[in-house]
Formats: sequence, C-alpha cells, structure tokens
Amino acid sequence: MDDSGQPDLPNSEIIPPELTTALQKAGVNTADPNVYRAVRISLIMASGYLPLPPASLLAEYQKEVPELVPVLVEMINDQRVHRKALEQSEARRRDRAQWFAFTTALLGVACAASVGIYGNPWVAGLLAIVSVGGPAVALVVARNWALRSDKTKTPPE
Repeated sequence: MDDSGQPDLPNSEIIPPELTTALQKAGVNTADPNVYRAVRISLIMASGYLPLPPASLLAEYQKEVPELVPVLVEMINDQRVHRKALEQSEARRRDRAQWFAFTTALLGVACAASVGIYGNPWVAGLLAIVSVGGPAVALVVARNWALRSDKTKTPPE
C-alpha cells in the first residue's frame, strides 16, 4: 500500500481522490487490488476513444481465454471498416447535396437574368433571391428538423 491507501501496483495510474472518496461512500473497498485494477481499467477506457483495450487487459484476456483476443481484434477491425464505409457514404451524400444546390442556384440565376431582360425586373430579383437563398434555407430547415426529431425519439424498450 502507498501513502494514500491505494495498493502498490506496477505502472498504475493515480485514481483521483474524489473518485476514491465517492467509491468508499458507496461501499466499494478501493484497497482491494482487484477493485483498484477494475477502476483503473475503467478510467483508461473512459479517458478517450480507444479502438483496442489496453495491452494489459488484452494480456489478461489472453491468459484466461486465448482464442478471444484474435476474435476481439477482428471484431474491432470489422467495426473500423464499417465505420469508414459509413463516413465515406455520408461524405458522398453531402457532396451530392452541394452540387445539387449549386446547380439549382445557377439555373435560378440564369432564369432570373432571362426574366429580368425580357420581363419584369421585380420578378427577376425575387427569383434570384429564392434560387440562391432557397437551397441554403432548405438545408438549415432540414438540419433543424433532424435535430428536433432526434430529441423527441424515445429509446426502444
């Protein structure tokens, strides 16, 4: 044990005293090396995005269930490939939407120019404003609608 009552473990990170106090109030014995190790691993996992568990945890898995580590690594790699495909698909969709908005605005301005030259300039001005501003407003409205619908969704039971 060290001065703070934590077990001496090799390469251990320091658990914040506030967390130790909260765990002790909840009845958790933080002096138990297994509890301390579990809390430490939880802190490592929660501290940021880690695609793989820490090496020490993988080593423990390897000791207990040798065939688990290759399966775990394969599952994590499959998830990485899947996530990358989703991100690429989303990027292609955004690119398509931008080109569609640009084309709509360009055609609208061309129509406005034609109406301005051969017709009513007030209608041409209104058409130009709507053709350039319309796609931008539609994007903002759609984004707000999606955010609002995400907030109202109830989780499945």
